[in-house]
Amino acid sequence: MDFGLSQDQRLLDESLRKFLTSEVPLDSVRKLAAGESSDASVWQGLASMGLAGVLIPEAYGGAQLGMLDAVAIAEALGYAACPGPFMSTAVMASYYLEQAGATDPLAAMAAGTYRVGIAFSDAIGTRKGHIVEVDSALSGQSLFALDAEADAYLIGLGDGRVFMIEASEVVRMPLTTVD
Repeated sequence: MDFGLSQDQRLLDESLRKFLTSEVPLDSVRKLAAGESSDASVWQGLASMGLAGVLIPEAYGGAQLGMLDAVAIAEALGYAACPGPFMSTAVMASYYLEQAGATDPLAAMAAGTYRVGIAFSDAIGTRKGHIVEVDSALSGQSLFALDAEADAYLIGLGDGRVFMIEASEVVRMPLTTVD
């Protein structure tokens, strides 16, 4: 049994690292840490390489690769400290939506034109202000969210239910981080 990357995976890794070296200089990461928005052209470049749709079926414009491919891509993105919605949109949301049969946004996600963030209500445990459903509406806050610049969010509640909410229905506030 071979646990190494295939020839295709090695070629993808090589071309991705070349792209990241030229398009994601350390200065861009520092600007993001200082509060500037991420560079949308980087995400579009990754999408043009098929990476926004790495797990999305070909029927929706995706690459329909596997989780090992997504892991190899994530490793290269992490090595370059590349900001962006890869984990939230290309991995977590695309996998969940496809499994749930909610395929409407998949084509736009694969094209890189629709970003889906992930928010958890009770990632550590129930706390005051956690997200609850009342009369078919969500209320509360999530301190744990990926991709603040998303077009929509998958919001997971502690009881296992997941809701997709458009960004226009969400109030976003940045949290101060400590490095």
